[in-house]
Amino acid sequence: MVKKRGGKDGGAGPVLQWNRGTPRVPGDAPLVVRERYGNGAGGMLIEGDNYDAMHALKGSHAGGVDLIYIDPPYATGRKFSHRAGPRDGGNPPRDSRAYDDVWAGGIDDYLQMIYDRLNPMKELLSDRGSIYVHVDWRASHYVRVLMDEVFGRDRFQNEIVWCYREAVNSRKRWNRKHDLIFFYTKGAEFTFNSGEVLEPHADATLKKYRRSDENGPYRLMGRGLKGSPIRSARDVSPDWERDHPELTYRQYLPDGRLPVDYWNIDIVNQCAHERTGYATQKPESLIKRIVAASSNPGDVVADFFCGSGTLPAVASRLGRGWLACDASPTAVSVTRRRLLCATGGAGFCVAGFGERPDAREPGDAITVAGNGRNRIVVELVNDAAGPDTRFWAVDPDFKGGCFSPEWWSVARNRRDTVETKSPEMKSGGRVGVLISDSAGADTFFVV
Repeated sequence: MVKKRGGKDGGAGPVLQWNRGTPRVPGDAPLVVRERYGNGAGGMLIEGDNYDAMHALKGSHAGGVDLIYIDPPYATGRKFSHRAGPRDGGNPPRDSRAYDDVWAGGIDDYLQMIYDRLNPMKELLSDRGSIYVHVDWRASHYVRVLMDEVFGRDRFQNEIVWCYREAVNSRKRWNRKHDLIFFYTKGAEFTFNSGEVLEPHADATLKKYRRSDENGPYRLMGRGLKGSPIRSARDVSPDWERDHPELTYRQYLPDGRLPVDYWNIDIVNQCAHERTGYATQKPESLIKRIVAASSNPGDVVADFFCGSGTLPAVASRLGRGWLACDASPTAVSVTRRRLLCATGGAGFCVAGFGERPDAREPGDAITVAGNGRNRIVVELVNDAAGPDTRFWAVDPDFKGGCFSPEWWSVARNRRDTVETKSPEMKSGGRVGVLISDSAGADTFFVV
């Protein structure tokens, strides 16, 4: 049961108390980085429990992450699916499990999960780092109090209201059409690039700047000088500038309006190019504002509930290094496909396949044809070439360990299909082939 803190003015101690369980001990297994992308800043995609992953990352990244954005479950009590794959013979696309937002212990278990993860996030943040936590009406009030406890009330910067348009159906109450994003910082000094997230001027504002010179549109204003007959007047006659220039100045149109804490950004619609079919996917324009404002090129940003991979995709385009983690194989698969489309796959490799006990013989799934000059062509056949295959890749010189494909084909959206035949490639011996379906299940072959 959630309980209020005692005392008339709160006093010392936690700001929120509930029947907390003992935090579990992080797993002692070494961190397995599932995939790496890019050179330089680059990024790493981790499949697994983010609690264990964050504790493992503290050895290499403590104090080195400049921005964390998380979009955790919202305590909805629902199970969410991912819709992927093209229609097949009139059948609808296949749904696969994305994640469960069901808590056996109710709100207590949910809050314990959030609290246990906020603490290692704080350790990972740099001294100038920021954290954004995305929630909705169900538990936002509790989560904000937890953040006050972990980061301190004086580190609260904003409660951002994300307003979106969607179907309006309720006749019983005001329709709920906004989420909340809490913005906290680790220290008193932090990165915030307001100039990177300026908002466009309203038409009414643009109309006020009727005059223009080589420096752009401007308004002629009276200086606030004592005794001036046009003191602080707006849009004064040019005669005053000609006859009394010391009493006037030109106010030029700024590049944009400074950002405010409510954002009108549409959700990802069904026809959007960025749509992945993943439940609860957030729009890239929303994440881009956060990354641009609270980090700089070359910084490291992180999302430990990465879902469909919006943050790593945006970070890759904006020149940030990134860390992304999710426990769902479906989420990892969707993120991989999205990153390959966003980055072109520079430096892409999948770790650990050389030691996987489930590596299969190719059987009837693939064929590898050579021409006698150490050159090969790989083709998907039978079930492996079905509409549920969303990604496959070939490493023609697989040496074990990191799978580094030379060629791949990826379905960019649920209406798309993969190519079934690779181009001719030079082979150094063993050939590795990785096939992934819409549910994120990987099948790995070594030929």
